[in-house]
Amino acid sequence: MSDNTDREPRSHYESGSYHQMVMGQRTVESHAVFFVPHLKEGMSLLDCGCGPGSITVGLARAVFPGPVVGIDIDESDVSKAEELARALGDQNAAFRRADVYSLPFADETFDAVFAHGVLEHLVEPVTALREMARVLKPGGLIGARSPDYGGHIYYPHDPLIDESLRLIEQVVGHNGGNRNIGRQLKASLMEAGIERVEASASYECSGSPDQTRLEGESMSLIFLESSFRDIVVEERWADAGRLDEISSAWKLWGERPDAFRASAWCEVVGWKS
Repeated sequence: MSDNTDREPRSHYESGSYHQMVMGQRTVESHAVFFVPHLKEGMSLLDCGCGPGSITVGLARAVFPGPVVGIDIDESDVSKAEELARALGDQNAAFRRADVYSLPFADETFDAVFAHGVLEHLVEPVTALREMARVLKPGGLIGARSPDYGGHIYYPHDPLIDESLRLIEQVVGHNGGNRNIGRQLKASLMEAGIERVEASASYECSGSPDQTRLEGESMSLIFLESSFRDIVVEERWADAGRLDEISSAWKLWGERPDAFRASAWCEVVGWKS
């Protein structure tokens, strides 16, 4: 199995405290509702970029007793996913380390393939989609969901938060990713050879006090992560002191009673001929 680490870089916040706080909260109900209605009992399914497995275990329940495999490039996430599946007693879910550019499965292995929050971090997303299509059976289903920060809104306005969003976009681009890939998902899936594709969009919102507090805390962690700070400081986009100010600004924003944030996500569902 090839390990294309030059094409599949780790995101600035795909590891560390932010990752631990946010990724484990993802569920089928909150992040895959567009995909689940198309699933059927007994389907075999591959979840690409499964992270700690919190979505994968929900997909496993949706297709039970069909086999589900979650893959991730991060070995520690694979271990966490395995622990979660054992704790929940999900016997039809298995996990392994693998590379989305070189999936260790034969052609036409799965009835369904899913990828959430993955493509925006890849240098070659269409190449990865072609590989996902390769392991999909004829008539099989592929679903993907990624953000598009062109639709990001938040209140109240803060120049430091504006700066923080620009820095995130710069770092993602530096790593070869695209924070606005959501609008391109349909075109990308068609370029990968999936002719029948349906696209939609939704918003993830933080509006309650608990939600905005968690949002502020999690966003503040990005600017404390060494992997993020090292790039920003090395590229001279900001110094360490400025990053500390931005981190504090996010925490203060999260404590405001009038705080609100909404992020646009785009979804696609396609069927292989």
